[in-house]
Amino acid sequence: MVRKSKDVGYHTINATEADEILFNSDGIPIVMAFSAEWTGNGQMLDNYYRELANEYNDTIRFYRIDVDDFPSYADKYGVNQIPTTLVFRQNEIVDHFKGLLPRNKIEEKLDRVIKD
Repeated sequence: MVRKSKDVGYHTINATEADEILFNSDGIPIVMAFSAEWTGNGQMLDNYYRELANEYNDTIRFYRIDVDDFPSYADKYGVNQIPTTLVFRQNEIVDHFKGLLPRNKIEEKLDRVIKD
């Protein structure tokens, strides 16, 4: 079941939920992190996104796809390294990065997405 749009937080979702969220985003930027439980950088990024989800409230929504559970969804977006973060607006990718960036660099990217 897809969480209601007003849910604040960082949620692990499946591929069907991801498509539904992107389709129903109403112009709100969506951060989609492609990761796996076993990656150290992925776990650190998960911590950043949990914190940022609370800070950005409903300005940006944060979700995680486990590539071990949904490899074809990662393939759909050309994800070939984990973690990879895709930022969507209006169902289009507006930014992306691979690996773990410093938190302040992630915030700079997200702030630019909000301003655009």
